[in-house]
Amino acid sequence: MIFLFKLVTTPGLILAVTLLTRRFGPVLGGLLMGIPLTTGPISFFLAHEFGVDFAAKAAISSLFGQISTGAFCLAYAVTALRFSPFVSALAGFSAFAGLSVLFSGIDWDLPYAILFFVTALFVIAQVFPAVRAVPSPRKSPAWDIPLRMVLGATVVTGITLLANQVGPHLSGLIAPMPVIALVLAVFIHSVQGGEAAGALLRSVVLGSPAFGMFFLTLVATLPVLPLPACYALAAVASLVTSAAIGLIIRRDAAREVAAIS
Repeated sequence: MIFLFKLVTTPGLILAVTLLTRRFGPVLGGLLMGIPLTTGPISFFLAHEFGVDFAAKAAISSLFGQISTGAFCLAYAVTALRFSPFVSALAGFSAFAGLSVLFSGIDWDLPYAILFFVTALFVIAQVFPAVRAVPSPRKSPAWDIPLRMVLGATVVTGITLLANQVGPHLSGLIAPMPVIALVLAVFIHSVQGGEAAGALLRSVVLGSPAFGMFFLTLVATLPVLPLPACYALAAVASLVTSAAIGLIIRRDAAREVAAIS
């Protein structure tokens, strides 16, 4: 039953986010990807199979993993302004892999992890290239959604199978691997250009506080609450944070339009 749940949970979340992205555009899609669609289910299965201490340690490491994802987004966006999707993807994953290797030797306590998480992602957001949001294309290839769902299920299943061998720190580091962001970025890059892909990835970075709220809520609640309650509260905290970020972005965009007018 747990294995079947692994195969269903993340693909279902990915399907929902994909449909919302097509309806409301890549900026919303990027913000929703700040919610841990694959990392959240991975954390739940780690807690169920290896205990709350294992999951709590992995949750702290996932904050570092999201910094690596932010570096992926930045490297891809910068490269996409001049080069092909293949070169951009290679640059992005090189950044993710390089930071993951670096962070594998760091095992900081939660307060230092929070400080580093906030500082690093703030810096990434500040140096991100100026990109213009472009509406999503009306038509997508038939393989698009099935590929994202298969990749999501593969990542969740693979990491949970390897977790006992690699331990909580490395499991948490690689859990935020931006596979779904890569698929979306490459597709949008191919169809609409590098600037549109950069707009999506910038939204992923801006949505990172929602990711952080999910795992901070977990670290606080795992020792004292049943697993379903922990993950329900973490999901609510993440959704509320993502909604707040979306409102701020819309407000700032409206102000810019008003200033131009």
